[in-house]
Amino acid sequence: MPVLAEKRANELEQKREALQKQIDQLSRELARALGPRSLRVILPELHSSNGRIDAKNLASFLGIRLAKLCSGLELTYGTVHKNPDSEAIQPALRPVKRILEILYDYFRAPEVIRAWLNSVHPDLGMSPLDAILANKAEAVETMLENAIAGIPS
Repeated sequence: MPVLAEKRANELEQKREALQKQIDQLSRELARALGPRSLRVILPELHSSNGRIDAKNLASFLGIRLAKLCSGLELTYGTVHKNPDSEAIQPALRPVKRILEILYDYFRAPEVIRAWLNSVHPDLGMSPLDAILANKAEAVETMLENAIAGIPS
């Protein structure tokens, strides 16, 4: 029996090496086909003409009222309404924008992104949108970044 097990182990190792060579070859072909990775802005429609994230555009994409977004992020509605791309509110908007970037890379369709955001997530005990509106966007962002990195939650 030990001879058979050793023979099987050798066969499996040879198959693994052959598969790894195929993976390496396909990776090189894919890199050639895609060319050099270019810089891009994901969801540019969430930005104003000055390049900053626009809270009104963000709320619209999320399918919620600006007042609700402001309340959830602990921002003053009147101030944000007058200047939705204010430099002062960018730190509060960035995690939400990053969440949407990650989801866009995965789902592409805004309606699917909104469906995911409105579905209860077991790690959060609530929907990701509810977490965002409870001023916990960083928790959702961290959860998604960890998922991308292959770190289990």
